[in-house]
Amino acid sequence: MAAPSEVTVSACLDAEGQWTSASGRMGSFHDDNRLIQRFPGATGLATSEVLAQAADPSLAGYWEALFPGEIPGAGDKVLPQLLATGTLDLEGHELRVIRIGQADTAHSTVLHVPSLAAVVTGDLAYNGVHMMTAETGEPERAQWIANLDAVAALEPAFVVAGHKKVDNGNDPKIITESRQYLRDFTRIAAGETTTAGIVARMAERYPDWENLRTLWHSARAAIARKNG
Repeated sequence: MAAPSEVTVSACLDAEGQWTSASGRMGSFHDDNRLIQRFPGATGLATSEVLAQAADPSLAGYWEALFPGEIPGAGDKVLPQLLATGTLDLEGHELRVIRIGQADTAHSTVLHVPSLAAVVTGDLAYNGVHMMTAETGEPERAQWIANLDAVAALEPAFVVAGHKKVDNGNDPKIITESRQYLRDFTRIAAGETTTAGIVARMAERYPDWENLRTLWHSARAAIARKNG
């Protein structure tokens, strides 16, 4: 995820560690334009790896296929600035940027706020929303789980997911739920031969989780890997 700006963090995470933005998503670089519209004075920040992806014109088609009509054209794209440090200061609070690595995509980061016992996980932990596994095989999902373990070791009291049901809280239990989802997806994908088969079994196991479109996308990718 692109590291959030100070304005965004202060608007989205209050002193109680509660998510205060109306949006249920935070941190993917293709969302930066929406954040800038919401917070005109904010400056986006990103690690060098994320900035390189954000500026790569070859990825425009990929994102447009996933979010048709929602991705700004080259002339309207707002690129983040390079994050040159591992910490940010927000009104005397230290925000630690952790290059966690594998989440639903490579080169992911999380934001740790020790004074609030909070972690903003971007695309690492999900909260009641089907997880996007399309860019991962079994080895990447195993690393993803290990990275969730690393965040759990911080013992956060609040875990803010980049993808969540808007009405859900920020309970740290979503780390455990995300780990189990990834284990279930790997097991089910290994035993199924069709996209519909994966979707049916995952939807049965997680009937209240939202965004079936992402589940279908992930299932198609899993079958393509098996048949590749």
